[in-house]
Amino acid sequence: MNEKKVRELLEAHNNLILLHRALLKCAEELSKSNSELVFEQDEKEKRAEELIDTNAELQKANDYQDLHVGDMEDLMFVISHKIRQPVAHLLGIANLLELENDAIEMKKMLGMIKKSALELDRFTEQLSDMIHRKKK
Repeated sequence: MNEKKVRELLEAHNNLILLHRALLKCAEELSKSNSELVFEQDEKEKRAEELIDTNAELQKANDYQDLHVGDMEDLMFVISHKIRQPVAHLLGIANLLELENDAIEMKKMLGMIKKSALELDRFTEQLSDMIHRKKK
């Protein structure tokens, strides 16, 4: 073989070695990048699971809040309708009693007072039961 051919082959061989080293460096960088991407993907999956858990907790809190609001609405209905009605009756009868002088009419009004007081007692008992149930 002539000397020129040997030099060309040595130069090509050196170029192949340089190219091989460059390819190895690229492969290392790709491997490192791949590892980073795998780590980032794992972190994203963890965050997604955390978001799912947090969303479930938020939904549970919203459901509880809706239930609580419904309970409060029930309570407000009982207070505004069932309890206020006997109180309004008692106040109205008290006003009439101030104007009444007839014993028979007063006795009738006393019966109305008793009836309203019993209604009020029954409604407050129901209200207490309702609050006790809602606590559970």
